[in-house]
Amino acid sequence: MGKTIIAVLSCAVILAACSSGSDTVVIKKAETVQLKEVESVSMEGKYMLAMADTDGTYFIDALTPTGPNPDTGVIEIRDSSMDVVSTLTLHRGKGPGEVLFPAFVKLLGDEIYILDGSKRSIEIFDYRGNYKDTILLNGSFSIFKWITPLVKSEEGIAVAPVLPDLLVRFNNEGEVIGSVPSWLKDNTDGRMWQEHACRITGDPDGNIYLSFNEDKFEIRKYDPALNLIWSKKIIDETTPEPGMTMVVIGDAKQPVGTFVHSSFFYDDGKLYMLRGIGGEIKDRMNGRQRERYSQPISGLESAFIDVFSADNGDFIRRIKAPFVRTDRWAEMVKIGDAFFINISQGQKEEESKDTRPDNIIIKAVVER
Repeated sequence: MGKTIIAVLSCAVILAACSSGSDTVVIKKAETVQLKEVESVSMEGKYMLAMADTDGTYFIDALTPTGPNPDTGVIEIRDSSMDVVSTLTLHRGKGPGEVLFPAFVKLLGDEIYILDGSKRSIEIFDYRGNYKDTILLNGSFSIFKWITPLVKSEEGIAVAPVLPDLLVRFNNEGEVIGSVPSWLKDNTDGRMWQEHACRITGDPDGNIYLSFNEDKFEIRKYDPALNLIWSKKIIDETTPEPGMTMVVIGDAKQPVGTFVHSSFFYDDGKLYMLRGIGGEIKDRMNGRQRERYSQPISGLESAFIDVFSADNGDFIRRIKAPFVRTDRWAEMVKIGDAFFINISQGQKEEESKDTRPDNIIIKAVVER
């Protein structure tokens, strides 16, 4: 694995926020800081599926060999120097310790939890990759592959399905002990799964934070019993409004627009959200066929991180990530003062002069 050190030029950008009512946060002009890249590591031709979680000491990335429908994948555990300290090979299958539809990988103490959306199970391994146990989750639900986080605390396990509930909590044996019902009654307009697309994270007190990442810019905080503490609609007056809409493409409805964010997590009383990624997805006619394509997000120079208060949802500051193009998919974790951002393959309408490879993890710190 090669490592490079790249200097990043700083630039002055201004942002801030104020509250305009107890249920709305408006992002306005104020001071912004910027990330400086200090190291990077390439995946050397392997396809990066996700960079999922951190326990404050290590973080996880998920890889698969190139080619259609691979039978195996690899989970890597890396330290804050981005060195691999352990690996786990995932095998496709329905048996104990096998995975059909990986939705999230989480570090919990000396254990690795893998949420499987097809088996509706959590496969548990130790740090050395040895299989330990399986938790079968009761209930019927659908989730997104690789991007449906689970939160675990003493109160149990929480996941955020696409359908049918917005949020579900299980006990440690997989029994449903609570849920947040959907406000949607049917799926006749093809939008139900999209409006439920969200990320969740948790704090040491067992509270759960939920943010929608496709249809709406909103953050919610629930207590351990799934009672809503607060809900904040975010209005960003400084950037193009994020969000997806549905259009008919071929035989199905598909979302077009921009993602609200790709990563959302709690750290030391704050909520971090990586925005300005995934490109601006549009649709067009290609002969007689309608197709989707992606281009850089208009009005944005690069991706950025918005930071909110976990106490009340107020906006704190913005951190620019000038090394992340807006037409690339990226995800992020944080260990101490360092941010780790993986940049995976993006969609391009036409080739760019940027020759930097995809499937790379970048370590960065706030520029002083």
